[in-house]
Formats: sequence, C-alpha cells, structure tokens
Amino acid sequence: MRTPADLSVVERERRVGLVKLIGQVESIVQESGELEGFTAAQWFNDWITRPVLALGGRKPEELLDTLEGREAVSKLLAQMESSAFA
Repeated sequence: MRTPADLSVVERERRVGLVKLIGQVESIVQESGELEGFTAAQWFNDWITRPVLALGGRKPEELLDTLEGREAVSKLLAQMESSAFA
C-alpha cells in the first residue's frame, strides 16, 4: 500500500481536494438536517460518475485531476445547495 510520502504532489493535492469536496457534501447535508443514513463519500462517489448537464454533460470525475476542475465541481455543489444553477 502506498503511503502519503509515496504520492506525488499532484496526487496529494487531488486527494486533499477530494476530501474537501466530500466535506462540502457533508456540510450541505448537515445543514439540511437529513444526515441519518446518509454517507457523503458514497453519494459523492456515485454522483461523480454520472454526466451533469451543468458541466456540459461531462462527468464530475473528469474534472477532479486539476485544481480548476475541483473548483468547478465545488462551485456546482454550492449552486446545488442554494438551488441557483448558473
């Protein structure tokens, strides 16, 4: 098994970015008060594999390798929370 020290800077940044995105989902659900039986990591893992119209039909997982892509996914999650799709 690879340790964090074995990972490249890019891989470490990607992992940290994924943790932040999952934390964002957890925060959204906690604010809604509907956390019982919900696993943010599982929901996120399922969601990122599906095409999203707000991303031009791309799958969120296609954007996770870059900082800009992770920011786009984070922005979309925030828009989903506020029901303000731009």
